[in-house]
Amino acid sequence: MDGVRCTTRARLHGRPRSMGRCKKEGCSKATVPGGTPHCKIHGGGKRCKEEGCDKLAPGNADHCKAHGGGRRCQHDGCNKAAAAGGTEHCKAHGGGRRCTHDGCSKVSPGLPRAAFRRVWV
Repeated sequence: MDGVRCTTRARLHGRPRSMGRCKKEGCSKATVPGGTPHCKIHGGGKRCKEEGCDKLAPGNADHCKAHGGGRRCQHDGCNKAAAAGGTEHCKAHGGGRRCTHDGCSKVSPGLPRAAFRRVWV
């Protein structure tokens, strides 16, 4: 490599790594990259630009998911946020993790099977 060392900064494509620990008393979470002195919960990171909203804005978006930021559902006429996990649809239109129990098509609460099946029926 012609004597060039690969630094952490170069591996992250120029994005700075977390700057340390949150400055909020009693919090030990990591700070948000970009030089903010707090974790996401205590005000670090990029915030929604909608007046009166203090939620986080995902990625390169200027607004939180509730105000139009982030990926949107690709179903015709739907403008809800797409479900997590790389899906193209909101939970109502088939996005997100589904229950694997035979005959069940409900959204699973993060587990392979609807963990609280008796409540959902």
